[in-house]
Amino acid sequence: MQSWMTIARLILLGLLIAPAVALAAESGVSFPLMFKIAKWSGLGLMAVAFCLFVSVFLFHLWLTRKEKRHEEFIGVWSPIMENCLIEVPAKLPSIDKNELAFITVWNYYQEQYGEPAREILNQIARDVGIRPRLDHMLAKGSIRERLLVMSALGYLGEKGHWDKLLDISQESNIFLSLAAIGSLVQIDPEQAISHFVPLLVARDDWPPFRVASILEEAGAKRVSKPLVAAVCQAPEEELPRLVRYMSVVDSAVVLPVVERLLTEIENDEIVLACLHVLIQFKVPYALDQVRACVDHPRWEVRTKAVTALGEFGLPEDAERLAGLLGDEAWWVRYRSAQGLAKIVHMDMARWESIRQVQTDRYAVDIMNHVIDENTL
Repeated sequence: MQSWMTIARLILLGLLIAPAVALAAESGVSFPLMFKIAKWSGLGLMAVAFCLFVSVFLFHLWLTRKEKRHEEFIGVWSPIMENCLIEVPAKLPSIDKNELAFITVWNYYQEQYGEPAREILNQIARDVGIRPRLDHMLAKGSIRERLLVMSALGYLGEKGHWDKLLDISQESNIFLSLAAIGSLVQIDPEQAISHFVPLLVARDDWPPFRVASILEEAGAKRVSKPLVAAVCQAPEEELPRLVRYMSVVDSAVVLPVVERLLTEIENDEIVLACLHVLIQFKVPYALDQVRACVDHPRWEVRTKAVTALGEFGLPEDAERLAGLLGDEAWWVRYRSAQGLAKIVHMDMARWESIRQVQTDRYAVDIMNHVIDENTL
């Protein structure tokens, strides 16, 4: 749209300048150098506009043909991959120079069908000769192409590109490095984790949700010990970030470390991370340390602590939560009321008895709010 607007402006400008100069010449007005410049400038602008018009028109034709070829290619290959679990043609169509389109649709069906179709789709990729083309795209392709290729290499599960993927995993680009790690984990999770965990300690720019996803894919049994070892050796300033990742690994290995951190370290951010892990596991562990946090000066820590008690607290913790219904922080009051509702199992008689002894109007209000939520 912008190209067409530019062309229109140039043509309009040329049409205004050239006739004005011609009219001046016909009326006998003297034609100094400035008018000559104006005349040729108008003609030049019209010529430039015409060239732009032709180039944009040709580009549009090329783009339309490219999109049509892409749609035709997808129309041929999608039914083949969609029905691969039923039947694969004895002779597969050529992919010609459509490697990127093939990888895109192939990756899609790998993700859709998962393990049941993994080997069938891998054999299709080998039969069409995609492997040699992946080498070139991984080395010379754009970021998008390299991301698609690394995803494909992970599905293929072959170690031929292992060293190259290791190199990419250490690049500064967040998307490329994490994509390489993801492929390595798919190919050989055991070996990949030994490389991934040290990088995880150093890379604080990686998105936590993506890191957690890779750790989950690798499996708790493989990840637990290396990650816990890294946490035990990491500097204190890195612990809040690293401790949160322990919520996706084996609780038997992680929970003693969390209890030790809550006991020995007074860093608020580390305490928050430890409480986050305990909430994820929902097991009655380190209750003494959690109970001690309900009186913490920071409302964020108190909120996490009462949330944890609501998830795995014991019946005797009901009184402790009731005492926080009048806390100055709304979130502490709200999570305390929610936790109390879980501990009393919505026993309305007990709930009403707790509400009747409340003298703080905020405590009564938050209890009414939570009971209304549960009623809905």
